[in-house]
Amino acid sequence: MDSNVVLVGVGGPTCGGKSTLSEWLARLFEGSILHQDKFYKSDSAVPTLPDGTQDWDCPGSIDMNAFLNRLRDVKRHGTGGSSELGDNRATINESDISAEVLLQLKNRVHEAKAKRAVDRGSLEIIFVDGFLMYDDDNIVGTFDLPLFLKADYDTLMRRRKARAGYITLEGYWVEPEGYFDKVVYPNYLKYNNKAIDGNEPFVVIETTDQIGIERMVVTAVEHVLKLLR
Repeated sequence: MDSNVVLVGVGGPTCGGKSTLSEWLARLFEGSILHQDKFYKSDSAVPTLPDGTQDWDCPGSIDMNAFLNRLRDVKRHGTGGSSELGDNRATINESDISAEVLLQLKNRVHEAKAKRAVDRGSLEIIFVDGFLMYDDDNIVGTFDLPLFLKADYDTLMRRRKARAGYITLEGYWVEPEGYFDKVVYPNYLKYNNKAIDGNEPFVVIETTDQIGIERMVVTAVEHVLKLLR
């Protein structure tokens, strides 16, 4: 890995743990976050299904050209350490990772970055958080490491139901009854099929409530450290 700007994709379904993971990774690696949700179109421009239901979970709801151009721009110039975040993000729970494991991770990351700086100069790591990134080969091609959080139906359904609604560019949206089965889960399978199958270059990380955040973070850190060697 010779570039001084590294893009790590943190992709997967909504409610799959992407924001939580990207927040922990950015903290541990002292990196920044680019959130795909920043590129949502205005409410009135979001596509609708034949029955009039808005489809917030398809590529047409995102300004994909602007997102791709931004990825290419930060790949060349970095972000200067500034994150670009959407409104609907999970917050870190400090108790998700034990103090012992957190200290171990911090030490390993510090050593790896110090060695990398001596050998090849300093670097900026940008974690790109998005749920509609891995269906477009041009977008996938910008990532040095495309992590994919894979979750089962029950896990995603349970987490999605816990959300009251979503802040949008023009207000607030509450998903209609049956939206998860009608739109969210089918679109997750459709637009992430390459990553779900574990095809290269995707690195799959299983995420369930049983696995827990600590294990997910430890696994992701291992992959980023491998990239930096």
